[in-house]
Amino acid sequence: MGEIDPHTEHHGLDGLRVSLKGRRRGQPMTFAGLRSLFRHHRVSGQAPRANPHRLRHTFGADMVRAGISLPALQHLMGHSQIHSTMLYVQLAPRDVWREYARAVEKRSPLGSSQIP
Repeated sequence: MGEIDPHTEHHGLDGLRVSLKGRRRGQPMTFAGLRSLFRHHRVSGQAPRANPHRLRHTFGADMVRAGISLPALQHLMGHSQIHSTMLYVQLAPRDVWREYARAVEKRSPLGSSQIP
């Protein structure tokens, strides 16, 4: 038996992509159907930069902002190399500064001894 997807195991779902219209209404959306949906919204001007792959970048950045470890994110995204995961984690300058401020807050004051 194959490995069970943790999301599927937790939520009891086979997938989150469901066709809302047409002859496949209520059935799992195919990848071709998903691409068609994104293309429709790009052409209509409702989401000119949208594509399915962009969602992976959004997911990666959102998970890092939420505090997930890079090895955990690597596993969730199905990457064999951490370098691949890092390509998806493109943080905005405000995120970098927020992380810097958080680290500065946690560090020991200058002049304090770390040795017991």
